Amino acid sequence: MGFKDDCIELFKTTNLYNILGLDDKTSGKHNKSIIKKAYYRKSLEYHPDKFKEEDGSEKTLATKKFQIVSKVYSILDDDERKQVYDESGNTGEDDEDTLGFNGWYSVWKKMFKPITKEEIDAYLATYIDSDEQKQDIVMCYNRHKGDILLMLESLIGFDVSNASELSDIVNEMIKDGTLEKTKKWKPLTAAKIKKMEQAKAKESIEAEEALKEIMKKEKSNNSLEEMILARGQKRQNEMILALETKYCQPKRRKTSKK
Repeated sequence: MGFKDDCIELFKTTNLYNILGLDDKTSGKHNKSIIKKAYYRKSLEYHPDKFKEEDGSEKTLATKKFQIVSKVYSILDDDERKQVYDESGNTGEDDEDTLGFNGWYSVWKKMFKPITKEEIDAYLATYIDSDEQKQDIVMCYNRHKGDILLMLESLIGFDVSNASELSDIVNEMIKDGTLEKTKKWKPLTAAKIKKMEQAKAKESIEAEEALKEIMKKEKSNNSLEEMILARGQKRQNEMILALETKYCQPKRRKTSKK
């Protein structure tokens, strides 16, 4: 499959900004720093080191998504390619991925400091229930007009396993006037959740098969586990401090939350 096909299969969209969790309507305001931060956050969600070997198909699906968000970033980070995409919607990436997982993983490690599963979990812990997450939920709800399936594909920290939590948050926002109820927003039923779980299982199997084909073409002799265990030493800094160092202007740390 080509790049666009992979985007549709894994993210249900070919919009590069949406894949990174950004609003495509304000694409002109997304500078390199914003795009890099969005990529970093999204790649943490699918980072291979977040998963254990026994996670199986879930880990395989995340690995495939990790490749896609990395390729998306490579397009939007290039000024000329970004301009072409913004003006025409053309990514110039219709061919199969020649860099592969091993290549994208190496690129990621060069861009960011070595990271552990514990650090990824720590970052996600600060994001869950934060004002930033609430803003993302509002933006995602409006973008997808309340389609919870598309929202689950786009939001960090939500999937089929905790879809009911997202449903509760949105219902509360509708109740307090933060959001307006749309025709696509419908209560989650047990039957709908089961259908979502079946779709996720099927998606994981398809992604696993696709990844195996890619790795065969790369003629890789290394196992997936051997590749993802190529890490540097653990960092002592907390995830939030790392994010501030990378993306924020130097400033004194405050004890109170923003």
